[in-house]
Formats: sequence, structure tokens, C-alpha cells
Amino acid sequence: VFFFIIFAIGGCQLLTGVLKNRCIETETGKMHPEELICGEFECPEGYFCGKSNANPNFGVTNFDNLFYSLLCVFQCVTLEGWSDIQRQMQKAVSYILVLYFVPLVFIGAFFLLNLTLAVINSKFTEAHKEQQMIDQNSSNQTKQTAIDNELDNALNRKDEMSIVQFITARIYAKKMIEFLRMRQEIKRIEQERIIKATQKKLASQRARRTIKGEKRPENKLP
Repeated sequence: VFFFIIFAIGGCQLLTGVLKNRCIETETGKMHPEELICGEFECPEGYFCGKSNANPNFGVTNFDNLFYSLLCVFQCVTLEGWSDIQRQMQKAVSYILVLYFVPLVFIGAFFLLNLTLAVINSKFTEAHKEQQMIDQNSSNQTKQTAIDNELDNALNRKDEMSIVQFITARIYAKKMIEFLRMRQEIKRIEQERIIKATQKKLASQRARRTIKGEKRPENKLP
């Protein structure tokens, strides 16, 4: 920007209003049909070099103020039609203006413009890398969040399974307790039956012995 401003101010100081020089017909006061620029360039016979109110290219190409001067400097730096501007200026002032346009083109177009593009490319690359890092961090964070959610779901499922297993174990324990009680009851009933059968058998044996004992004395009597 500083380079553009320096050359634009120099153009305003050296070239203000020079592109309004036109070849004007001596008798009628009309401009030449081709709107020839004069100054260093001599007008054809029957014409003289005078001032007009218009600049070339619909009034855009001129160094009359800082804005249009910056516009012309920028056009020269982009190498778009800079030779036409130089040729018009040389016709209006002098061919020595090559000392103004050659440094402008070489320094501005071949050095500063490429340097500016390199800086822009570097900044763009850095911004792209930062954006990639941000996207990667965001992706990693999303993956970590998904993993955490999956772990939470797994823990919840584990808790649910633990509750189910606890309930199942409790039901199984109740059934086992009932089974053991039933088994003990069956054993008790079986033992009582065995005891009763044993007592009945013993009672039967005692009764038999008693009957036999009563019969034996009767046989021994004379």
C-alpha cells in the first residue's frame, strides 16, 4: 500500500491534467476525430494542441487526483493495459516517463505483487491448517463423546443386568429355601414314619413275647 501511495502521489505531482491535451482543429475548434493526445506529440497540420474536458477511457485513465492515480498505478502493477497508459503519457509529456513506469512495473508487478501473493498464500495455508486442526479436534471430541456415551450406555446396561441378575438370584434363593424346607419336611415325615413303623414293630414283638410268655407256664403245670 505504501508503494502504491508513493507512486500515486508522484503521478499526481508530475502528470496532473496532461491527458486532457487534445489536437483541436484551428478553424472549427473541434477535436480531432481520433481524439489525438498531444504535447510531446505534434498535432497534424490544421490542428493545435489545446485543453479538453475529458480524459481517455471515459475519464478513468488520469492522474488528476489521488483516487484515479491509485487506480492507474494498480492497473500498471497488474500488467493489464499498462503499456497503453505509458504510451499516452509519453505522447502528452515526454519519452523520459519510461523512468517512472519501468520501476513501477518491475518493482510492483514482479516483486511486491508476488510477495503479497506469497504472504496471502502463507496466511491462507496457516488458516487452512488451523481449520484442519480445529476440525480434527472437533472430530476427536465428537468421537470421544460417542465413546463416553457408549461406555455410559454399557454401564447402564450392566447395572440393569445386575438388577436382573439380583432379582433372578433372589427368586432362585427363595425357591431353594422352599425346596430345602420341603426336603426337611419330607425327611421329618419319613423319619416319623420310620419311627412309627419301628415302634409298631417293637410293640408287635413285645406283644408276641408277652403271648409266648403267658403260654409257657400253662404248659409246665401238672
